[in-house]
Amino acid sequence: MYWILHWINSGTCSVSAISGCRDNYLSGEYCTPSCGVGKYGSATFNSRAGMETTACNTCSGSCYECVGDANATNAFRVTQGYYLVLQSTSVSYGTCYAKDKYGTFSYTLYVNPITTPNGASIQNIDGTYTNAFNYL
Repeated sequence: MYWILHWINSGTCSVSAISGCRDNYLSGEYCTPSCGVGKYGSATFNSRAGMETTACNTCSGSCYECVGDANATNAFRVTQGYYLVLQSTSVSYGTCYAKDKYGTFSYTLYVNPITTPNGASIQNIDGTYTNAFNYL
């Protein structure tokens, strides 16, 4: 743990608050290696690369598990009533989108005819109008 220290006029030092945990995250008054479901860990560093604070923060309400920040674009898993669209094939997190009132979602996918295949790299084909799938 790291502590915020304050010098008192008499030259002694007193501890006033915990600011972070070494190799862990501060959750309330305790250090934990994992923040748990619905939370993500963050750390701040000073200009000399020294750790100043660590904390467990809450994910966006649409995210069941997230990474990096509370934004709904950094979800690993979503809460009921949402679906997840990965940002690319090389990452395991994406954006949370709400399903409609029937528990479904609508998304338009484009597929090229067999006579004019998309020659782009498989990692770049996303089913959009300008980058259609070759098959489903």
